[in-house]
Amino acid sequence: MLNRHRQGIRVVALATTIAVLGLAAASGAQPDPWFAKSPPNVLKMRPYADPSKRFTIDYPLKDWTPYPGGVTSLVAFHQKKGQASVIVERQTLSSVAEQRFVNDTFIGLRAEDVRAADPQSSAIEQRTIPDGAYRIAVLVYSRPGADGAESVRTYHMLRGRHLYRIVCRAAQGQMPTFDPVFAHMAASFAAPDAS
Repeated sequence: MLNRHRQGIRVVALATTIAVLGLAAASGAQPDPWFAKSPPNVLKMRPYADPSKRFTIDYPLKDWTPYPGGVTSLVAFHQKKGQASVIVERQTLSSVAEQRFVNDTFIGLRAEDVRAADPQSSAIEQRTIPDGAYRIAVLVYSRPGADGAESVRTYHMLRGRHLYRIVCRAAQGQMPTFDPVFAHMAASFAAPDAS
């Protein structure tokens, strides 16, 4: 009797595993945790539209405030307690850059830029994330901040002649708390391809 019960449990477990794998396969690949929108019941977000109509991005409805930027830094979003911030930057390139150029060489050059700008940065992790017709280059690293060590995640997004950077910063040890916010903001970013 006990053997039959165990066999029944195994059959149910196997059927559940097959069903879960089938659902995952049917819905496509799992989203990258660094680049995924959260459902509205998990994160309450609001849209931000650049006044010059260059881009849109979502940011948290509660405890976050947008501040206008300048020529390169277009807008900064700051968390009320100062534990995190997100800055949207834009660099105009000399010519249109194709998505195929967002590769290991591209992301390696971005990592060199970080090391040159901040030699005290450490533990640079890098990867590319596919997003439909686009490829997103992501760097994660630590650096000294005004109030102690901080973690940074930077998303690099080519849109024709423009390279957008979404720079996400959190106080050391706070990155897991803000991971869903940063992932949602990056995944919600939209900008036209500029020729």
